[in-house]
Amino acid sequence: MFRSYQCVHKNPREWQDDVRRQLIGCVVLTRYNNRTYRIDDIAFNQSPQSTFQMFDGSTVTFADYYK
Repeated sequence: MFRSYQCVHKNPREWQDDVRRQLIGCVVLTRYNNRTYRIDDIAFNQSPQSTFQMFDGSTVTFADYYK
């Protein structure tokens, strides 16, 4: 199991690179739709409160979308 705090503790200045090395290319299974996805990149500048635009043009946060 991956734990990001291990990367931070091990190498605080380059933790994002450590996390990328461990996760990019991994395949994850989502519970909400039972599909698999391959991790291609990580957006460290986003959070659950970040927003994105839906197909209908409305804007929603990631947290609200996954509720």
